Amino acid sequence: MKYKLLPKQKEFMEVPHNLQLDVVMYQGGYGSGKTWAGSLLGLMLARKYAGSRGLVGAKEYELVKNTTLQSYFEHLENMGYKKDRDFLYNKNDKKITLNNGSEILFKGLDAPEKFKSLNLHWAEIEEALQISDSAFKQLLARLRNTNKKLSWGDFRFRLFGHTNPQPNKGWIWKRFVENPKENYRLIIAPTFDNTFLPEHFIESMKEEYNPEYYRINVLGEFCNYSSGLVVKNFSSDNEKAIEYNKDLPLYLTCDFNVDPMC
Repeated sequence: MKYKLLPKQKEFMEVPHNLQLDVVMYQGGYGSGKTWAGSLLGLMLARKYAGSRGLVGAKEYELVKNTTLQSYFEHLENMGYKKDRDFLYNKNDKKITLNNGSEILFKGLDAPEKFKSLNLHWAEIEEALQISDSAFKQLLARLRNTNKKLSWGDFRFRLFGHTNPQPNKGWIWKRFVENPKENYRLIIAPTFDNTFLPEHFIESMKEEYNPEYYRINVLGEFCNYSSGLVVKNFSSDNEKAIEYNKDLPLYLTCDFNVDPMC
């Protein structure tokens, strides 16, 4: 089975640096091939590094079960893998084991403390916008498996996720836009980059969606976080450290135009 990757998918899979950890987020519109690319990368890592262990997670296990796991099964079938001959799937343990000894675990990430004892070589996040920053940090801490073989050669720990844009300036914005580290990569993939989609699919969305919704869910861009603000030009650049004066009164206010209310 030969795969033809889209340019953004190829960029997502290839590591452009020599650091030991690569963290990449694939942000795209509807139909941009996010889950397909993520599951392909996970399976490729499991195939390449025999005996490795990876984890595929989402906020809730049902999302993993109904989307990402099915994508893994499709890739296995396309690559000629036969169940019970080339790989095993344990429903109770929620785990795929390849015939080369590699394990792929499927879990919900709603309770990060449940996977504190895991040691991983790679991890994948489905619908990353739905998980918390603490779950993301917990996954980072799990990428510490020292069971690496000399035959793995160019092995790097990998943490990769795929998502739609966040509706607010959440942890993805802060980690990949505001303060990205050298080994953090953000890839934005518009829906129309996927040349395998029928032409009417994109045209219908352009006709039905308003410009803002189209920009977010088709172009895969971040929201306009200044819309709806009383002070339109406010940003983190306007923030500055202040010293609390205990001799002056402190006034608290509420903003009912934010959900949840602040």
